[in-house]
Amino acid sequence: MIAIGTADLRVFAPLDHTPPMNHGAFKKLAALFFLLAASLIATSASRAQQASAPSASQQAPAAAASQSGQVQGYTLTPGQAAQAVGYARARHELYFVDFVYGLLVLVLLLQLRVAPAFREWAARASGNNFVRAIVFVPLTLLTVDILSLPTEIWRHRLSLKYQQSIQGWDRGLGIGPRARFWRP
Repeated sequence: MIAIGTADLRVFAPLDHTPPMNHGAFKKLAALFFLLAASLIATSASRAQQASAPSASQQAPAAAASQSGQVQGYTLTPGQAAQAVGYARARHELYFVDFVYGLLVLVLLLQLRVAPAFREWAARASGNNFVRAIVFVPLTLLTVDILSLPTEIWRHRLSLKYQQSIQGWDRGLGIGPRARFWRP
């Protein structure tokens, strides 16, 4: 038979230092969030209503201008429209694939315990927390950037395929938002 002392049971006891929940502050925050959401919905609805119903004074000059032969707008050719729709769909697919791939990369980094290894390297580099951050953050960002290269390559290939870019990988590499600091 195993004897358990009172000191062992304290591990399972509830914490005494938990602050009580302030329900008044929560209600105020919920009301503020609701008012913000309602104002955004009302604003977008009024803008959509204004855009869909032009006034009679705006319609008269437009009719007169179209009769005089002036160009009123730009429309794509059917081939260009099909290409634009294809590019939009491909970018839409890439967005979701990139999101899922990014989550998988982060889970992989957690499972492989990469961040603790970088933390240990930073701890060996210095005892100063600022120096540790200077070591840890670039290592982590560089690792994530390198692992996200496949989706960046896919994004670049799409821009070349749909003639949105003519720039090759040899100019600036275009890797993520930090690439602007590395360009020659």
